[in-house]
Amino acid sequence: MFSRSRSLHNGSPDGLGLDVLFPRTGTSDEDAMVDIVFVHGLGGSRYGTWTKDGVLWGRTVLALDFPTARILGGSWAWGYDTDVVRFFGPVGRSNVQDLAKDLNRDLVQERFEEYQISRPIIFVSHSLGGLVVKDALFMSYREGVKEARESVDKRLAAIKSSTKGVLFAGTPHRGADKAKWAATATTLAWYLQKDHSKEVLNTLKRGSEVLERLQDSFRDILEHFGVYTFVEDVGYPKVGRIVEKDSAIIGWHEKEYHMHANHCDMVKFASDKENDYKKVKFTIREIIKDRIEGGRTEANGILTVAAPGGDAVTPD
Repeated sequence: MFSRSRSLHNGSPDGLGLDVLFPRTGTSDEDAMVDIVFVHGLGGSRYGTWTKDGVLWGRTVLALDFPTARILGGSWAWGYDTDVVRFFGPVGRSNVQDLAKDLNRDLVQERFEEYQISRPIIFVSHSLGGLVVKDALFMSYREGVKEARESVDKRLAAIKSSTKGVLFAGTPHRGADKAKWAATATTLAWYLQKDHSKEVLNTLKRGSEVLERLQDSFRDILEHFGVYTFVEDVGYPKVGRIVEKDSAIIGWHEKEYHMHANHCDMVKFASDKENDYKKVKFTIREIIKDRIEGGRTEANGILTVAAPGGDAVTPD
């Protein structure tokens, strides 16, 4: 019998590291124009986080809309065995920095060949997975600005320089207001099925310092790619929304969308007809058109896009 934790997150021990969701195994990715990388949060999984009614939309729905993309789904040490104390804890205990290193390591391995190194990247992240993406990008940035006399890992440095867009769904970005973050910490503890023990809550509340560090470092690099934040509009009985709008938005040069779903369901789609999916599709198309294709008009339909709930448009 599944626990309530599993029913919330659909987490499963489906392996660690990056898995190529599309194209299928045995198909060359040499002609892929972009890597779309899915990063789940605590309590999530490579497949379950993004699946609705048996549909893993990154492998099916999204692949049909972006047939020239390589789509990667990740699962790391923060997946099935959720440990929020370690996530916001000190270095060396699988904290956010360690997990960011894991993400970068796996990306370097998946982008090893010369034709892959500079391929554009779009990240799609959920919940606390967005914090891992922020830290991973800053680590890559630091690698790229090393002094000339230092040895530079070109593949690691290329992750940030190749990133063209980041989608954050339900990611808590702000922790400066400690009173509000304390409330968010309590709802996160509930969502992650952690008891409200003193250790768990104190660790989460200290997480405000982690959030502020990531905000400060991310501010230095976000102007180089498109940033999109997705806010949950539906709460849970008793606790309400897990991440409120004032924490879910970054507040700098971003585009904001609201999803008519709760924290878990905001990244689950079974069809391209769902309005919330259209918002995600539109942002990815916008990134491709404006930051990868450089605004060129394509006649093959790949870059023709219908705005969420509206007529076909060309993104500004």
